[in-house]
Amino acid sequence: MDGRLYVSIVWCLSCFVVSTIKSSPVHDLYTTRRLFSTNYDDDYRTNYQDYDQSEQWPQQQGTAAKLTRGARNTDNHNDLQVTGLRVEAAERDPTYDENGVPVLLVGMTARIRLFGTGFTDTTWAAVTAVPGDRGDNCQHPSEDVYLVEPKSKTNTSVQVKVRLPSTARDGTTFYICTKASNGSRWLYAGDSDEPWLQVKAFQKLLPLWLSIVIIVFLLVLSGLFSGLNLGLMALDKTELKIVGNTGTETERKHAKAIEPVRSHGNYLLCSLLLGNVLVNSSLTILMDDLTSGAVAVIGSTIAIVIFGEIVPQAICSRHGLAVGARTVYITKTFMFITAPLSYPISLLLDKILGKEIGNVYNRERLKELIKVTNEYNDLEKEEVNIISGALELKEKVVRDVMTSIDDAFMLPEDAVLDFETLNEIREKGYSRIPVHEIGNRYHIVNILYAKDLAFVDSRLNMPVSVFCKFHPRNFEFVFEDVTLDHMLKLLREGSKGHMAFVLKVVTQDERDPYYDLVGLVTLEDIIEEMIKAEIVDETDMWSDNRTKRQLDRNTYNVSLFIGKREKQKLVLSPQLTLAAFQFLCTSVSPFKPEVISLTALRKLLEEDVNRQIKLKRRGIVQDPQNLVIYEKCKPSNYFVLILEGQAEVSIGNENLVFVARPFTTFGTEFFLTVSESPLVITPPSLPEYQPAEFLPDYTVRAHTDVTFIKIPVSLYIAAVRATKLDKLREDGGALEDLDLSMYMLQQDKTCDELIASPASEVQDAPLMGNSSSPGTGNGPVTVKERERFLSSGQISPLPPSPSESQGLLPQENTQF
Repeated sequence: MDGRLYVSIVWCLSCFVVSTIKSSPVHDLYTTRRLFSTNYDDDYRTNYQDYDQSEQWPQQQGTAAKLTRGARNTDNHNDLQVTGLRVEAAERDPTYDENGVPVLLVGMTARIRLFGTGFTDTTWAAVTAVPGDRGDNCQHPSEDVYLVEPKSKTNTSVQVKVRLPSTARDGTTFYICTKASNGSRWLYAGDSDEPWLQVKAFQKLLPLWLSIVIIVFLLVLSGLFSGLNLGLMALDKTELKIVGNTGTETERKHAKAIEPVRSHGNYLLCSLLLGNVLVNSSLTILMDDLTSGAVAVIGSTIAIVIFGEIVPQAICSRHGLAVGARTVYITKTFMFITAPLSYPISLLLDKILGKEIGNVYNRERLKELIKVTNEYNDLEKEEVNIISGALELKEKVVRDVMTSIDDAFMLPEDAVLDFETLNEIREKGYSRIPVHEIGNRYHIVNILYAKDLAFVDSRLNMPVSVFCKFHPRNFEFVFEDVTLDHMLKLLREGSKGHMAFVLKVVTQDERDPYYDLVGLVTLEDIIEEMIKAEIVDETDMWSDNRTKRQLDRNTYNVSLFIGKREKQKLVLSPQLTLAAFQFLCTSVSPFKPEVISLTALRKLLEEDVNRQIKLKRRGIVQDPQNLVIYEKCKPSNYFVLILEGQAEVSIGNENLVFVARPFTTFGTEFFLTVSESPLVITPPSLPEYQPAEFLPDYTVRAHTDVTFIKIPVSLYIAAVRATKLDKLREDGGALEDLDLSMYMLQQDKTCDELIASPASEVQDAPLMGNSSSPGTGNGPVTVKERERFLSSGQISPLPPSPSESQGLLPQENTQF
């Protein structure tokens, strides 16, 4: 509730005080002294000494004007003499005209005190509008007659009720008539020219129903002005522009309607306040016209407080924009009406206080505003962090986000770019590697970019210093107290890359200051500080530079592929071995980690599985039979992965030919069938099972010099067994010391099961079997014999292996 309410209360209290003073004895005494000369006082002292002795002086009892004298009544009317009157109480406080005559509202009952002698308990009083002389018969007395109040009677005065007729016109003068008893005549108590024995009537300016309508209307206007003062003035220019640009469609429409009015801040304020005071004052006057002074003050105060202040301000504090937009025409009208007074005042306020700017938020206030309203807005926590981080960039310095130079991964100038170094760079995952001077880690000479190493041959063992001469890079040095906003601008331009080295000025004793390298900062560090979150990619090994929490990454140690392999006759380069390892464990189903663990696969590749076919040896062309990798219809029990060179593949009866390029596999479906069979979980201590070979329906031969990996099925089963048995251990033992030979199948064991491809369903197609297989004698096992074994239960069937050419060409009634 603001100052407007206090203005209304003061106005009401002023009206109450004025009306109270008018009805007080002091006012009566003042009026008497002003109207009547001292001759009346002398006459009073001469003729009414007894009355003066029996009653106090009219300064204490009431107006002396009402105690004035007239001619004595000469008739025989029980010696009843009335010398004056005074209004004691009325439903509405009376007013007085210029002659001191009390003015009473028609239809209102008032108590008046008659002064004189001869009053009895049976004295009656009435009023008439017909003038007459003292002692004459009263003409047309009012129907409302009243008996004097006995308890109020004294020797010289009595109190009686008087009610002016409701039909009386405004300004009509009424004269007092009395009678001694019921049987007596009504006589005039005074002459028509004696104002002290008269009362006047006045009519209300407005009828009751119209007054009520106007009061309700004024209450609505009072509430409107009070609410608009809070609602519109609370929306400063800045907030109104924000709502107009970013609000909903309805809010934008309301803001557009209010903005022309709100742009004249002081003019609008003066118009609303003047309108509010004018309405509240009019409301008080109308309330006073309906009731007495005290009731008018209390009633108008309660009405203004509740309906003119509390309710509208509570509504407009939440919906001020909508209310202001819908009543903008009323506001403009009152601004026009009050312009002669409010506009000059607003100009004076603009001159003294300056023009209104609106709320301006600095960095701290804006950040706190977002935090305080976070519970009520629709911003996510990450969004709040990003906004807060962006606002804090100017407050933080490089020292707060840099990586210490002792924790940075760096290379010396004399480092060699061999496979080990390149693998270390790959494992670290950094795109920029600082190069420092030999023996001095704090002297940076260049930056090595990981993307420049794409065409580096690790077999050349090129020194880093030589490589940097071919790829020189510029880099930036900054001081540790540089703010992050400046650092962001510097690194964002990218003229010297997205990395800078941080220097610190060191001063010791009397020595000259010098620069010390303390760390490095990257664009990623600044962005992380801005979003208040760590950016972690798939190559990061640490969560952040502060806590240094190591991340759990499913990676493998490539350095295990480096070194001499005693079991291999053909040793591949570490890069090629690593490529084969990655391809098998990610793209070939029988070699994925859920079938063969990474350790078992690495151990498998350390076996003698590398093969190479050259078209010419020592200048002599090889026999075509030596170029064959797979021969159609010839049983095979191995898997092949082409690593280098090209192989020619012919499929089907039509001998369709295509060229197999590097990282093409053969025997995948056969190995997948083997991995899903119960054969792979047979422990070594029990009789082993030697699976049969599959019959390829294609021929693969070397087209150029070919390097490939050839994995026999027995070695594959050993790796799968090792993986499954390791998973069964309670402690999940490691396989670093794994020897696959202990899991390999023995050739002198009994062959109890056969695994055949669909091509083996052709009658009498020979399958390679062990000479000791039951029921087969010492020759090859045919399909008919195999079916007989299956029907007799001597061997257990396994799911057939799909044709290796599935997906290449459809096969129908293919015979081998």
